[in-house]
Amino acid sequence: MGSGDDYKFMEIRDAIVAINMKVNLIGVIIEFGFPRRTKGTDCYCAVKIVDQSHQTPGITANIFAESLEKLPHVASAGDIIQLSHVLNFVGSTSFSFVRDIKETEHVNLICKIVYMCEDANNGTLAFVWDGTDAHPISIDTKLTDEISNAQQLGPLVLPRDVLCTLPPVGSILRLIFDKGIEKQSLSMLNTGKWMKFMNVLCEMQVGSFQIVVTTFSKLRYTSNEDNIIQLRQRSYEERLASILGRVPFWSFPSPLPTTEVDHNNEPFTTLMDVLTYSKVTAKFKCVIRVIAIYPFQAKDFRSPEGTYRVRLSLEDPTARIHAFLYAEDGDKFFGDDPSIDVLTRKRNKLLGVSASETNEASTRNPPWVQCCLKSYYLDKQDAWGSRQYRIFGTRLVAAD
Repeated sequence: MGSGDDYKFMEIRDAIVAINMKVNLIGVIIEFGFPRRTKGTDCYCAVKIVDQSHQTPGITANIFAESLEKLPHVASAGDIIQLSHVLNFVGSTSFSFVRDIKETEHVNLICKIVYMCEDANNGTLAFVWDGTDAHPISIDTKLTDEISNAQQLGPLVLPRDVLCTLPPVGSILRLIFDKGIEKQSLSMLNTGKWMKFMNVLCEMQVGSFQIVVTTFSKLRYTSNEDNIIQLRQRSYEERLASILGRVPFWSFPSPLPTTEVDHNNEPFTTLMDVLTYSKVTAKFKCVIRVIAIYPFQAKDFRSPEGTYRVRLSLEDPTARIHAFLYAEDGDKFFGDDPSIDVLTRKRNKLLGVSASETNEASTRNPPWVQCCLKSYYLDKQDAWGSRQYRIFGTRLVAAD
């Protein structure tokens, strides 16, 4: 027979001050980590619980068992759990913005799930956002690899009807899940909900950040009334209302004078605005980076007849697109009949290639530049399906 204390349950507010004492608790799960194996022979998971005496921020319990089957099987946040003979410990958690993340580091984020779908392997794929701009990525490739780089539009390749539901400002990141995470554990994810993602991994995928939920990560729903959520939402709304709100955060204080545009008085738009605009044909002014160019060799920019025919891969924090420089727009962009050497220097300046770099692998950081874009269609019977983009009214200033 157990002692009488085995049947006495303590409220969380009292357990918090019961340092170095074993207590019994009953609480509501508001956050749970994915079960995983320790470096030893047992298994482990973590849950955060609340009760009527202590509703925020809750306390975390680390639970160990001989096997995964003996750990709590949490169906969703809101499940009730009974814990016996647990010891209290105190910890703290700080959260980063998307704009703060770096490759290969583990972070805590507060993001809104803006879209969910299945990937090619029938796994769960989510897209998350917090209203801030992810840091632009330095590009580590050989210049001779530009042909393959120019084909890639990154991870945010979604149908237009889906894109129209996404925020027009701020980076949207892929959220993927490591193997070994039980599918039922993902049932708590829902589009439109803000969540806290603890100890998630930031990594690179097709030149963009993506977030990986591992077995060491924890997830928690967060109410829209939470002060930290309201602060993020208010910051986003203030940014939308600002004249410069659609200018990439990382281009401030101002884009480098690499280009000049004819339409200085027009408002700025993001590439997400361009992709989701309500009309097929329109004109825009954007601040972007040119991350690839095709054809890569300056000698191939023009046809044998002397007509420019170049495709640029453009990037801002919200999206990537291909845009063409054609005929007279190319003449305006590159200047009056430049030599191949001058064209090469201008190309390198646009791509962030220093004068000392050759075809060897190097790190480059393309500058933020202004450009004017216009959208058009190739097939009147399929206007949206054949929509393309072209640079116009933009001049690349003389290379050094």
